[in-house]
Amino acid sequence: MTDPIRILIVDDHQIVRKGLVQLFTDCAGMEVVGEAASGVEALALSPKLRPDIVFMDLKMNGLSGIETTRALYISGTVGAIIGLSTFSDAANIQAMREAGAMGYVPKDALADEILDAARRVHAGETVFPDLPEDETAGQNPSGLSTAAQLGVQQKRVLALMTKGLTNPEIAQQLDVSRTTISYHVSAILRKLEVSNRSEAVAVALQEGVIGNGDF
Repeated sequence: MTDPIRILIVDDHQIVRKGLVQLFTDCAGMEVVGEAASGVEALALSPKLRPDIVFMDLKMNGLSGIETTRALYISGTVGAIIGLSTFSDAANIQAMREAGAMGYVPKDALADEILDAARRVHAGETVFPDLPEDETAGQNPSGLSTAAQLGVQQKRVLALMTKGLTNPEIAQQLDVSRTTISYHVSAILRKLEVSNRSEAVAVALQEGVIGNGDF
């Protein structure tokens, strides 16, 4: 028998931590060796626990997940780190890559996707969403219309959002990962300057952002 994958969960939301603990506890071949509610606590625990995988929340009070990731790798007390966040924007993903993370998954990912990420990273792979080549820092260059701000794939995602499809359904329709769709949705909300999917759909319908070719 092989040793289980030893996992440390770092998140300042107890509900998120407990949900992940339950997920990994119910999965054969994985073992949660600790929980941390802050970056400081993670740095204190890692030398004692020596986890194989750390699931790292990006947005925390005090040390951010990105800062904690850098510090943990410098300490040499962890195997690999996977970023965990509500939003999958390009800036955070790139920052985690540069900090040394081996993967990045959204908090609303399916259970199987989170488990798969842990297994793949433990095996030496990297697990990041497929970011579109046309994505920049997410700022709107002067003079661009709302429609022009969106990439081709983002228009397709928005078109399917207007039909009421969920992220998993959109991912299946476009034959990409759910993580990639979460990234696109976050980018769409940012570019359209709205705070949720309903507002994005309203903008798409009111301003004619979506054309017939996007469906």
